[in-house]
This record gives sequence, C-alpha cells and structure tokens, in this order.
Amino acid sequence: FPQFSFSGGNGGEDEPYIINTLQDLKDFHSATTGQNANSIYNFSNYIQTSDIYIPISEIPNIQIGDFYGHFNGKGYSLDFYDSGLELPSFDIIGNSSLFRTIRGSGRVDSIVISGLNYGGFKIASVIYSGVLSRCINYSQQDSVTVYANIWYGSCSCFVDQMQGGVMENCINYADIYGLDALGSALCQSISGGCIRNCKNYGNIYNAVVAAGICTIV
Repeated sequence: FPQFSFSGGNGGEDEPYIINTLQDLKDFHSATTGQNANSIYNFSNYIQTSDIYIPISEIPNIQIGDFYGHFNGKGYSLDFYDSGLELPSFDIIGNSSLFRTIRGSGRVDSIVISGLNYGGFKIASVIYSGVLSRCINYSQQDSVTVYANIWYGSCSCFVDQMQGGVMENCINYADIYGLDALGSALCQSISGGCIRNCKNYGNIYNAVVAAGICTIV
C-alpha cells in the first residue's frame, strides 16, 4: 500500500504521526479508506500540533476510516469555514464524521470542533469499543452566522451511535437546530457502552425529540 509521511513521526507510541495541516488530514483519509482500509495506518498513533482550518467543501475528503489507534488532538481545533466553493449535498455530507468508527482499543482525545458545522459533521459515526474523551464542540456568533450549529435531520455533536466503548468528559457549547427531527448534544443513540461526565451547555431547537445528552436509549 502507499506510504504516507504526514508532517512527521513514525506512528509509534513514542513518535506518533504529526497532523497539523489540511493535507495531513486528507492523507489520513487516503491512508485508512478504500484500498488502504485496515492498513497499518488504521492502527497507528497520531498527534495534532496546530489548529487546522478546513473548507466545508473538503469534508468528504477528510473522513478517517475504521480506527483502532490513538489520536490526540491536544486541544487544537478543527475550524470549518465556508470558502465560497460549491458545497457537497446533504446526501453526501449529512452523516459525515471525522472518524467512520472507533473500534478495538481505539482512543480519540482532546479534539475541538469550531467554526461552521455544515450538515451534521461529528467526531465519530459509531463507537463500537474504545474511548472518545475530552472533546469539545463550541459556537461563536457574529452578525452573519451562528457557528458550530448543526442543520440536519438527525443531529448530534459528537457521535451518532454508541454500541460499546466509552464517551467521557466531552462538552458541547453549540446550539443545535434539528429541523423537526431528532436532536441531541452528544449522542444520537446508545445501545451499549457508557457515557460519563459529559455536559451540554447549548440549546436544542426544532427537534421532534430533544435531549441534552442522548436522544434514544
């Protein structure tokens, strides 16, 4: 399979791959999906070392595949903005996430989501096992746009489904607009696993079922 060097590192625990540019995220996507799915990159260690600014038109190109490794965002942000380019359709982006799934002993820590959240982008679609910890979603407001809000039929800030594993110490500050659908701050549904010490400080609007932490248990 192709070799990816990212911005440094070798993927080991003591020298994780360095993620600090949009191109690093796009390479992370390429290294863990398609013909490279379940490669060594799905099981490696990564560290984010700077804020990364991401045009929302690039969201389909940054989704990481099934993840069994360790990603430490170090509290740096993934900051989404509208570049003015044609946006992906909701059919493509509606259930998109940074990680397709978290599995095995996978661990994702300390990611901050900021900027304009288009179509319900979240950190993981499904947690089967492993840990999602210390992640933050927050909003800012100016005279034009309310940032980090989610406009999609089924919306949550961090995870769509928990079927196992742990989500802990995650905080949402964003308002959520469910457009007459399901809306929750942290997790859409949980059929296994554990949510602990997570908090929501945002408001939920226009949701058929609204919940601060999880909509369906």
